[in-house]
Amino acid sequence: MIWISIFLKVPVLFPYKTDQTLIAAIFGGVLMGISMGLIFRAEGTIAGSTILAKIMNRYFGVRNGSATLCFDLMVAIPSGLIIGFQNMLLTVIELYISAVVLNKYLEMLGTERAIMVISKENQRIAKSLSENIGRGVTMLKASGFYSKSDEEVLYFICTPQQWTLVIPIVQSIDPDAFVITEGVRSVRGQELSQLL
Repeated sequence: MIWISIFLKVPVLFPYKTDQTLIAAIFGGVLMGISMGLIFRAEGTIAGSTILAKIMNRYFGVRNGSATLCFDLMVAIPSGLIIGFQNMLLTVIELYISAVVLNKYLEMLGTERAIMVISKENQRIAKSLSENIGRGVTMLKASGFYSKSDEEVLYFICTPQQWTLVIPIVQSIDPDAFVITEGVRSVRGQELSQLL
C-alpha cells in the first residue's frame, strides 16, 4: 500500500495520449499481466479477485490467470449497466489480455522442469547431477521395443535456474544422450512446491 501511494505521486516520465481506447485496453492488459506475474511469483496478491484465484489454484488446480479472469468478469460484465456497453467490452478485453499474459508469464518463469535422459552413461550423469545441483535423481526401469534390451531412464525435476546447468552436464558426459525436457505445472515434495 505504501509503494502504491508513492508511485501514484511519481510524475509520468513518458506521457502518451491516444484517442484509440482499444490501444489503451491492450497495453493496459499486457502491463497488468506482467505486474500481476511479478506479484504472484513473490507469493503475493493484490487483494480482491487474486486472493480468490489463489484459493482456486491451490485447491482446484485452476491456473491463476484464468481464475482471476473468471472472478473479475463477474464484476465487469454487470458494470456495463453503469459504465456503458462499449466501456464494458474494453474492460473485458483488458482483463482477458492480462489473464493470458499472467498465465504465460508464470509458465515461462515459474514452471519447474522435468528432464528425462536416455543414455548408456546414466549412472555417471545421475551422479554428476546429484553432486553439482544437489537434487535427487530417479532411475526408471525401461525396455526398448525394437532392441528388446533393458535400459535405465534418468528422471529429474529442477527449477528453471538449475535447468541451465543440467544440459551442459549431460552433454559433457554423453554428447549423444537423448534428452527430453518439459514444463511441469504442479510440483509437491521437499524443496519443490508450486502449482501454476
